[in-house]
Amino acid sequence: MKSAKKIILFLLFLAYGEVCYITSLRTNIFSIVQREYHLDYSHIATLVLISGIVMQISIYLTGIFSKKWGYHKPLMGGLAVSGISIFCMFFAKNIFLFDLLFILFMFGFGVCNLTLNMYAGALAVNNRGKALMKLHLGAALGMSIGPTVISQFMNIGFSWQSILGISSFPAFILIILLFFNKEPNSQEKFEENQSVQTTDDPLNSKSFIVWMFIIMFICSQIWEYGVGTWFVIYARAAKDLSEIQAAKYLTIFLAGFPIGRIIYSKILDYVSSYKSILIAFLGNFILILLGLLTKKLIFISLTGFFTSSMFPVIMSMMQEELGDHRSDLIGWICMVGGILQYIFIWSVGKLGDIWGIEVGFGSLIIYMLIGALTVLMIKNSLSEHETIKCSS
Repeated sequence: MKSAKKIILFLLFLAYGEVCYITSLRTNIFSIVQREYHLDYSHIATLVLISGIVMQISIYLTGIFSKKWGYHKPLMGGLAVSGISIFCMFFAKNIFLFDLLFILFMFGFGVCNLTLNMYAGALAVNNRGKALMKLHLGAALGMSIGPTVISQFMNIGFSWQSILGISSFPAFILIILLFFNKEPNSQEKFEENQSVQTTDDPLNSKSFIVWMFIIMFICSQIWEYGVGTWFVIYARAAKDLSEIQAAKYLTIFLAGFPIGRIIYSKILDYVSSYKSILIAFLGNFILILLGLLTKKLIFISLTGFFTSSMFPVIMSMMQEELGDHRSDLIGWICMVGGILQYIFIWSVGKLGDIWGIEVGFGSLIIYMLIGALTVLMIKNSLSEHETIKCSS
């Protein structure tokens, strides 16, 4: 049983690395596509907004269906959608087809995103925080090599369509491996978790605490996705760098993810999730401020270390506070937070069209302060919530 769990967790590690590797290519691809098709910032912003909303809807639907089917089958389906859409990039010869395939990929990415985190958390109930941090180490490794891979392949003459198409191959291999490596008794354990009754727990989609989680989710993700979407374009405008030159700074940002997650997996043995996420928000605020004031891109790159901890820690916090059986509520939090997050990322492009991309990109700093304040509010609210439950 333990060996079967280890095999599944390793496959989850590889799957997260694959989908995040593909996702990390988007910042270079967006810059290339924008120049190739003579697009304004608003087109990229609108594509990010629409694809982001589609992704969040897929997360919500996955949360609902996972209560019935478990996590194994939805994960395979998500990998299939992601792999097929990216494989079809071989044939993307116009902007309409590129936009359509990217939106389809983001739907599959949303399915994978929720199932991978919930699946790993369910398999490591007694050590969820560290398990999710290790899972996200796979994501970080995939993300960190993406910009370097696309730069090297383009240098030797590969088209961006070919690079994306080839990137789909590992997804199909992982589907086959998952098909032949089902988790023993996973469905029985999953159904047992679903049988937990929540009628005595007042937390629902209208609860104040749940909305605080949504705000914290927005603030934690908006910088990661904001850098992934706008950094190369910002570097090109602010420092007159090429995509290949800017990719070096982006690689440093993404390299901070595996390093940060290795370190944070040890720190979580001694520091609570709340303290670690608070430190991450404040650390990012200081580095972003230094980067904007000095125009030194290295400070922006270094935020990868703190950003790396945010998503896995928040997913662990939600599973611990809301319960593994609340995949529908966690999916709802991710959907609402994700949709709002993408609206705010879209606003970066609109601000860029009006006042310049430096202003648009720089506006993301405010969410680090909001995130820090939200962490303090959640901690206080949960303490009051537990007091009320004990007294009743």
